[in-house]
Amino acid sequence: MRAIGANPWIWSSPVDDAALAALVPRLAEWGFDAVELPIEQVGDWDPARTSDLLAAHGLRAAGVCAVTPPGRDLVCTDDATVASTRAYLRACVDAAAAVGAPCVGGPVYAAVGRTWRMTPPERQACYRDFREGLAPVAEHAGELGVTIGVEALNRYETSVVNTMEQTVELIEGLPANVGIMLDTYHMNIEERDPYAAVAVAGPHIKHVQVSGTDRGAPGSDHLDWPRFLAALDKAGYTGALCIESFTAQNATIATAASIWRPLAETQDRLALDGLAYLRSVMFEE
Repeated sequence: MRAIGANPWIWSSPVDDAALAALVPRLAEWGFDAVELPIEQVGDWDPARTSDLLAAHGLRAAGVCAVTPPGRDLVCTDDATVASTRAYLRACVDAAAAVGAPCVGGPVYAAVGRTWRMTPPERQACYRDFREGLAPVAEHAGELGVTIGVEALNRYETSVVNTMEQTVELIEGLPANVGIMLDTYHMNIEERDPYAAVAVAGPHIKHVQVSGTDRGAPGSDHLDWPRFLAALDKAGYTGALCIESFTAQNATIATAASIWRPLAETQDRLALDGLAYLRSVMFEE
Protein backbone atom coordinates (compact mmCIF):
# COMPACT_ATOMS: atom_id res chain seq x y z
CA MET A 1 0.00 0.00 0.00
CA ARG A 2 1.04 3.57 -0.64
CA ALA A 3 2.48 5.32 2.44
CA ILE A 4 0.27 7.89 4.15
CA GLY A 5 1.72 10.81 6.06
CA ALA A 6 0.46 13.78 8.04
CA ASN A 7 1.63 17.37 8.27
CA PRO A 8 1.97 18.73 11.83
CA TRP A 9 0.32 21.94 10.63
CA ILE A 10 -2.93 20.08 11.25
CA TRP A 11 -2.26 20.81 14.92
CA SER A 12 0.28 23.61 15.32
CA SER A 13 2.54 26.26 13.84
CA PRO A 14 5.45 26.72 13.88
CA VAL A 15 6.51 23.09 13.85
CA ASP A 16 9.43 22.86 16.25
CA ASP A 17 11.25 20.17 18.23
CA ALA A 18 8.71 20.27 21.04
CA ALA A 19 5.75 19.90 18.68
CA LEU A 20 7.38 16.97 16.90
CA ALA A 21 8.32 15.25 20.17
CA ALA A 22 4.67 15.37 21.22
CA LEU A 23 3.15 14.48 17.86
CA VAL A 24 5.38 11.82 16.29
CA PRO A 25 4.59 9.09 18.86
CA ARG A 26 0.85 9.72 18.36
CA LEU A 27 1.13 9.51 14.58
CA ALA A 28 2.96 6.22 14.87
CA GLU A 29 0.37 4.85 17.31
CA TRP A 30 -2.45 5.85 14.97
CA GLY A 31 -0.89 3.99 12.04
CA PHE A 32 0.60 6.73 9.89
CA ASP A 33 3.68 5.79 7.88
CA ALA A 34 5.32 9.17 7.47
CA VAL A 35 5.51 12.81 8.50
CA GLU A 36 5.73 15.91 6.33
CA LEU A 37 8.06 18.48 7.89
CA PRO A 38 7.49 22.22 7.32
CA ILE A 39 10.33 24.70 7.84
CA GLU A 40 8.92 28.15 8.50
CA GLN A 41 12.27 29.40 9.80
CA VAL A 42 15.56 27.58 9.51
CA GLY A 43 16.30 25.99 12.87
CA ASP A 44 12.70 25.47 13.96
CA TRP A 45 13.54 21.79 14.34
CA ASP A 46 16.86 20.00 14.55
CA PRO A 47 17.39 17.54 11.66
CA ALA A 48 19.56 15.08 13.63
CA ARG A 49 17.13 15.01 16.55
CA THR A 50 14.16 14.68 14.21
CA SER A 51 15.81 11.84 12.29
CA ASP A 52 16.36 9.94 15.54
CA LEU A 53 12.80 10.65 16.69
CA LEU A 54 11.27 9.33 13.48
CA ALA A 55 13.46 6.23 13.51
CA ALA A 56 12.56 5.50 17.12
CA HIS A 57 8.87 5.38 16.17
CA GLY A 58 9.17 3.63 12.82
CA LEU A 59 8.16 6.64 10.74
CA ARG A 60 9.89 8.26 7.80
CA ALA A 61 10.11 11.80 6.53
CA ALA A 62 7.89 11.98 3.47
CA GLY A 63 9.06 15.46 2.52
CA VAL A 64 10.11 18.88 3.70
CA CYS A 65 7.70 21.77 3.09
CA ALA A 66 9.28 25.04 2.01
CA VAL A 67 7.36 28.05 3.30
CA THR A 68 7.30 31.36 1.45
CA PRO A 69 6.05 34.29 3.54
CA PRO A 70 6.54 37.87 2.30
CA GLY A 71 10.14 38.42 1.29
CA ARG A 72 10.84 34.92 -0.02
CA ASP A 73 10.80 35.28 -3.78
CA LEU A 74 12.81 34.12 -6.77
CA VAL A 75 10.85 36.08 -9.39
CA CYS A 76 10.26 39.74 -10.18
CA THR A 77 12.29 40.92 -7.20
CA ASP A 78 15.72 42.29 -6.30
CA ASP A 79 19.02 40.40 -6.17
CA ALA A 80 19.24 40.47 -2.37
CA THR A 81 15.83 38.79 -2.02
CA VAL A 82 16.79 36.12 -4.55
CA ALA A 83 20.01 35.46 -2.65
CA SER A 84 18.28 35.14 0.73
CA THR A 85 15.56 32.92 -0.75
CA ARG A 86 18.17 30.65 -2.31
CA ALA A 87 19.94 30.39 1.05
CA TYR A 88 16.67 29.41 2.73
CA LEU A 89 15.88 26.79 0.07
CA ARG A 90 19.39 25.34 0.31
CA ALA A 91 18.85 24.99 4.06
CA CYS A 92 15.58 23.15 3.36
CA VAL A 93 17.45 20.79 1.02
CA ASP A 94 20.13 20.19 3.65
CA ALA A 95 17.46 19.40 6.25
CA ALA A 96 15.68 17.03 3.86
CA ALA A 97 18.93 15.17 3.17
CA ALA A 98 19.65 14.94 6.90
CA VAL A 99 16.28 13.34 7.74
CA GLY A 100 16.11 11.20 4.60
CA ALA A 101 13.22 13.08 3.03
CA PRO A 102 13.17 12.59 -0.76
CA CYS A 103 11.63 15.96 -1.66
CA VAL A 104 11.46 19.64 -0.75
CA GLY A 105 8.09 20.92 -1.91
CA GLY A 106 6.19 24.17 -1.94
CA PRO A 107 5.53 27.39 -3.84
CA VAL A 108 9.25 28.02 -4.14
CA TYR A 109 8.87 30.75 -6.77
CA ALA A 110 7.20 33.58 -4.80
CA ALA A 111 5.64 34.58 -1.52
CA VAL A 112 2.17 33.19 -0.83
CA GLY A 113 -0.40 35.94 -1.36
CA ARG A 114 1.72 37.85 -3.84
CA THR A 115 -0.37 38.40 -6.99
CA TRP A 116 -0.02 40.72 -9.95
CA ARG A 117 -1.20 40.90 -13.56
CA MET A 118 1.20 39.70 -16.26
CA THR A 119 1.14 39.98 -20.04
CA PRO A 120 2.34 36.86 -21.90
CA PRO A 121 5.84 38.35 -22.40
CA GLU A 122 5.97 39.36 -18.74
CA ARG A 123 4.97 35.84 -17.70
CA GLN A 124 7.69 34.37 -19.87
CA ALA A 125 10.21 36.70 -18.23
CA CYS A 126 8.90 35.72 -14.80
CA TYR A 127 9.37 32.04 -15.61
CA ARG A 128 12.92 32.72 -16.85
CA ASP A 129 13.60 34.48 -13.54
CA PHE A 130 12.44 31.39 -11.70
CA ARG A 131 14.59 28.97 -13.66
CA GLU A 132 17.65 31.16 -13.19
CA GLY A 133 16.88 31.65 -9.51
CA LEU A 134 16.26 27.99 -8.72
CA ALA A 135 19.05 26.47 -10.81
CA PRO A 136 21.80 26.63 -8.14
CA VAL A 137 19.43 25.19 -5.52
CA ALA A 138 18.43 22.40 -7.90
CA GLU A 139 22.07 21.58 -8.52
CA HIS A 140 22.75 21.44 -4.78
CA ALA A 141 19.69 19.26 -4.25
CA GLY A 142 20.79 16.91 -7.01
CA GLU A 143 24.17 16.44 -5.35
CA LEU A 144 22.39 15.36 -2.16
CA GLY A 145 19.82 13.13 -3.88
CA VAL A 146 16.90 15.43 -3.06
CA THR A 147 14.14 16.44 -5.48
CA ILE A 148 12.25 19.75 -5.57
CA GLY A 149 8.48 19.71 -6.03
CA VAL A 150 7.06 22.99 -7.30
CA GLU A 151 3.54 23.57 -6.00
CA ALA A 152 0.86 25.40 -7.98
CA LEU A 153 -1.43 27.43 -5.73
CA ASN A 154 -4.91 28.78 -6.32
CA ARG A 155 -5.48 32.19 -7.91
CA TYR A 156 -6.02 33.94 -4.57
CA GLU A 157 -2.58 32.92 -3.31
CA THR A 158 -0.41 33.40 -6.41
CA SER A 159 -0.54 34.58 -9.99
CA VAL A 160 2.62 32.71 -11.04
CA VAL A 161 1.31 29.15 -11.50
CA ASN A 162 -2.20 27.88 -10.82
CA THR A 163 -2.45 24.78 -13.03
CA MET A 164 -0.38 21.73 -13.84
CA GLU A 165 0.01 22.90 -17.43
CA GLN A 166 1.55 26.17 -16.23
CA THR A 167 3.79 24.36 -13.77
CA VAL A 168 5.14 22.04 -16.46
CA GLU A 169 6.00 25.15 -18.48
CA LEU A 170 7.59 26.82 -15.44
CA ILE A 171 10.03 23.97 -14.75
CA GLU A 172 10.93 23.31 -18.39
CA GLY A 173 14.68 23.21 -18.85
CA LEU A 174 15.50 22.65 -15.18
CA PRO A 175 17.26 19.43 -14.06
CA ALA A 176 15.24 16.24 -13.78
CA ASN A 177 15.25 16.43 -9.99
CA VAL A 178 12.93 19.45 -10.25
CA GLY A 179 9.31 18.44 -10.66
CA ILE A 180 5.83 19.06 -9.29
CA MET A 181 4.17 18.73 -5.91
CA LEU A 182 0.43 18.16 -6.29
CA ASP A 183 -2.02 19.60 -3.77
CA THR A 184 -5.61 18.43 -4.19
CA TYR A 185 -7.02 21.52 -2.48
CA HIS A 186 -5.58 23.90 -5.05
CA MET A 187 -6.29 21.52 -7.93
CA ASN A 188 -9.97 21.42 -6.98
CA ILE A 189 -10.15 25.20 -7.38
CA GLU A 190 -8.08 25.63 -10.53
CA GLU A 191 -8.27 22.49 -12.66
CA ARG A 192 -11.29 21.92 -14.88
CA ASP A 193 -10.52 18.21 -14.66
CA PRO A 194 -8.21 17.37 -11.74
CA TYR A 195 -7.84 13.75 -12.87
CA ALA A 196 -6.65 14.79 -16.33
CA ALA A 197 -4.35 17.31 -14.62
CA VAL A 198 -2.62 14.44 -12.83
CA ALA A 199 -1.80 13.00 -16.24
CA VAL A 200 -0.38 16.37 -17.35
CA ALA A 201 1.87 16.44 -14.29
CA GLY A 202 2.57 12.72 -14.83
CA PRO A 203 6.31 12.08 -15.07
CA HIS A 204 7.12 15.26 -13.14
CA ILE A 205 5.30 14.36 -9.89
CA LYS A 206 7.67 14.36 -6.91
CA HIS A 207 5.28 14.60 -3.96
CA VAL A 208 1.52 14.69 -3.27
CA GLN A 209 -0.41 16.56 -0.58
CA VAL A 210 -4.04 15.64 -0.01
CA SER A 211 -6.97 17.18 1.81
CA GLY A 212 -10.69 17.45 1.36
CA THR A 213 -11.92 20.08 -1.04
CA ASP A 214 -12.73 22.29 1.96
CA ARG A 215 -9.28 21.62 3.50
CA GLY A 216 -10.82 19.00 5.78
CA ALA A 217 -10.30 15.24 5.81
CA PRO A 218 -10.04 13.37 2.49
CA GLY A 219 -13.26 11.48 1.97
CA SER A 220 -15.52 14.08 3.61
CA ASP A 221 -15.73 16.02 0.35
CA HIS A 222 -16.77 15.77 -3.27
CA LEU A 223 -13.48 14.68 -4.86
CA ASP A 224 -13.64 11.25 -6.51
CA TRP A 225 -10.75 9.79 -4.53
CA PRO A 226 -10.68 6.35 -6.18
CA ARG A 227 -10.43 8.10 -9.55
CA PHE A 228 -7.71 10.42 -8.26
CA LEU A 229 -5.63 7.54 -6.86
CA ALA A 230 -6.10 5.60 -10.09
CA ALA A 231 -4.78 8.63 -11.99
CA LEU A 232 -1.70 8.68 -9.73
CA ASP A 233 -1.18 4.97 -10.38
CA LYS A 234 -1.43 5.51 -14.13
CA ALA A 235 1.03 8.40 -13.89
CA GLY A 236 3.49 6.06 -12.17
CA TYR A 237 3.62 7.91 -8.85
CA THR A 238 4.40 5.49 -6.03
CA GLY A 239 5.33 7.96 -3.27
CA ALA A 240 3.48 8.98 -0.14
CA LEU A 241 0.21 10.85 0.21
CA CYS A 242 0.47 13.45 2.97
CA ILE A 243 -2.60 14.95 4.62
CA GLU A 244 -2.16 18.71 4.88
CA SER A 245 -4.63 20.84 6.75
CA PHE A 246 -4.55 23.58 9.36
CA THR A 247 -6.11 24.52 12.67
CA ALA A 248 -8.39 27.49 13.22
CA GLN A 249 -7.10 27.70 16.82
CA ASN A 250 -3.71 29.12 15.87
CA ALA A 251 -4.03 32.78 14.87
CA THR A 252 -0.94 32.83 12.64
CA ILE A 253 -1.70 29.72 10.64
CA ALA A 254 -5.46 30.36 10.51
CA THR A 255 -4.89 33.77 8.93
CA ALA A 256 -2.21 32.52 6.53
CA ALA A 257 -4.36 29.62 5.32
CA SER A 258 -7.77 31.37 5.62
CA ILE A 259 -9.11 28.80 8.06
CA TRP A 260 -11.99 30.60 9.76
CA ARG A 261 -13.93 27.65 11.17
CA PRO A 262 -13.21 24.13 12.46
CA LEU A 263 -12.96 21.63 9.61
CA ALA A 264 -13.63 18.61 11.80
CA GLU A 265 -14.89 17.80 15.27
CA THR A 266 -11.25 17.84 16.40
CA GLN A 267 -7.91 18.05 14.61
CA ASP A 268 -7.18 14.47 15.71
CA ARG A 269 -10.46 13.42 14.11
CA LEU A 270 -9.53 15.16 10.85
CA ALA A 271 -6.26 13.22 10.64
CA LEU A 272 -7.73 9.89 11.76
CA ASP A 273 -10.74 10.08 9.46
CA GLY A 274 -8.52 11.01 6.52
CA LEU A 275 -6.16 8.13 7.26
CA ALA A 276 -8.99 5.61 7.60
CA TYR A 277 -10.66 6.75 4.40
CA LEU A 278 -7.49 6.70 2.31
CA ARG A 279 -6.61 3.25 3.63
CA SER A 280 -10.07 1.98 2.72
CA VAL A 281 -9.83 3.32 -0.83
CA MET A 282 -6.38 1.83 -1.30
CA PHE A 283 -7.61 -1.53 -0.01
CA GLU A 284 -10.42 -1.50 -2.58
CA GLU A 285 -7.88 -0.84 -5.34
